[in-house]
Amino acid sequence: MQFWLGIVLCLLCACGKERKERIALDPSFSRVQLFGKEDNVFAFMNELCAGLAKETGIQFERLDMNFDDLIWGLEQQNYTIIVSGLYPYVFYDKRYSFSNLILNTGGVLVTRVGDRRKSYGVVAVGSDSGKQELMQHFPTAFPRIYTSVPEGLDLLMQGRVDAAIVPAMAAQGYVQDLYARDLEIHLPPLSNVGLRFITLHSDKPVLIKKINRGMKRMRESGEYARLLKKWNLSLDS
Repeated sequence: MQFWLGIVLCLLCACGKERKERIALDPSFSRVQLFGKEDNVFAFMNELCAGLAKETGIQFERLDMNFDDLIWGLEQQNYTIIVSGLYPYVFYDKRYSFSNLILNTGGVLVTRVGDRRKSYGVVAVGSDSGKQELMQHFPTAFPRIYTSVPEGLDLLMQGRVDAAIVPAMAAQGYVQDLYARDLEIHLPPLSNVGLRFITLHSDKPVLIKKINRGMKRMRESGEYARLLKKWNLSLDS
């Protein structure tokens, strides 16, 4: 009897104990447009991982890597997870597993305060991705190219365009500060570009599901939104 009781206790302990997962990230987050908010995102990621540890039981051991070695180290199984802006294209399906978005850095529509029209005549865009987002969401609009975010927002302020498509983190910085009374950000973002947790597809098929469940619980509890606001990354005004 004591023998079988000991076996059961050992199994329970083994089930309840999570081993550490090594997670690597590039502190410069070079694949995504952060417009000077790299330190904010780095601090946000640290607290997000601490929150996920509580929600999932997964203990993360963080490693800082440069971007050139980040994917290589994952392929070599030097760590099991990376944080990257690598986009989950279909041709990656059999190679990597991608989590839901950690931080969306895609383009957002910016208009003058109170503008709720469904279509726009001329929209300022600043990149090829901005043009793609424009064609996808506002196919009848005419693009006007800007060379910098301040230029695009200035065109909008002068009434020379009806709206502007601006990368999320740039919009967060400019619209919620300099143009808080005049312009507003329309959510959600126009694309699903941004940071994700990534694992090898064959290595940890259950790990990404656990992480997604943990992030879902953090969103539902309000903890995710609290961290975004704390580190000045929230797109909500």
